[in-house]
Amino acid sequence: MNNKFKDREFDKKSIPVDILNKAGINVFIKSNPQKRFVQQKKENLSNISLVNKIIIFDVNPINDQVVNEIVAGKLASSLKNISSKNMLIFTSIMSFEAMYKLIIKDLQLTNGFIISNNGARVYDIFNKQFIFQKNLTVDQKNMVAHNACMFGWYTIASTQSQDLAYFCNYLDAEEFKKLSYHEFSYTTNYTIYNSYFTSNNFLSFLCFEKDQKILENKYQLLKKVQKEWKINISEISNRMFTITAEGVNKLNAIYLIISYLNFSNIEEIYYFAMNNFDPKCWNAFSKNHYINIDLLIHAKIKAKIDESFYLSTLNIALVRLLKTNSKYRNYLMCKNFYSSVSAESTIDPDALKNKPM
Repeated sequence: MNNKFKDREFDKKSIPVDILNKAGINVFIKSNPQKRFVQQKKENLSNISLVNKIIIFDVNPINDQVVNEIVAGKLASSLKNISSKNMLIFTSIMSFEAMYKLIIKDLQLTNGFIISNNGARVYDIFNKQFIFQKNLTVDQKNMVAHNACMFGWYTIASTQSQDLAYFCNYLDAEEFKKLSYHEFSYTTNYTIYNSYFTSNNFLSFLCFEKDQKILENKYQLLKKVQKEWKINISEISNRMFTITAEGVNKLNAIYLIISYLNFSNIEEIYYFAMNNFDPKCWNAFSKNHYINIDLLIHAKIKAKIDESFYLSTLNIALVRLLKTNSKYRNYLMCKNFYSSVSAESTIDPDALKNKPM
């Protein structure tokens, strides 16, 4: 397999950096390229399969119903079935170790890609290797780590080989353990944490706070120095956000994979916001983007009716999507729930809270 993407900056000539300045569909070259999986390590070229569609699942490995459906629900078998001729991409703001446990160990997926650390790592599941990794600079990691300790941020620092969480006290650490699907190592000892971050390079820092308002205050403070420090900060999700190097985000990582596969048909790229919502990805794949209705209500995101789905029926919707040429939106929308309104109408998250599903 070609390792030309490993430890490299994104190629700005072939991978747009800022989707918000693009028209979405114009990002891709209108041609008929060879649509195939990344060449396998085996020399037998007959093992190369056609990629019909790219399906992106935005999911954080936390203890919720979404993760339960992926691992043990009806959705699990559907994901395995559709992965044979379609490229599945699982993307998250959380670490690779957490995503590895969810997608490879527990779901036991053998093909596709994992984007972790909010785009700082891209992993080819079949070939069992990273095609992209980007660390924070020494100055960036020192500024983040120093402020985390000074202001009592709860952080999970990720190197290329391990994660270590730093919490001010044991009770807060236990709160995060309840949320996380993957069990992290953690310390409340500043000396241990200081030794850890001074002797390692880091892909990302994930910041957690049990109080949403406190988290938002810390988030706004970091946003003010984002350009000065040359870092990127993800959106807040599940009481967390992730800090990476400048230019590193999930959308750029998706573009990397698209370029890697030589895939150009944006109409066959689908984005599903499972328990995490990324505005850049949502805007980039606006022709086929869908959001879990539970996430829509919780995060107070406005979307059209036919852009939402019920988690409990997503497995059926995915099968129909891949077997027919009919419009997916008409099946996904909650017809019984929204029978009195047009598919072009916008869902008001606040109005849904008191309405029976």
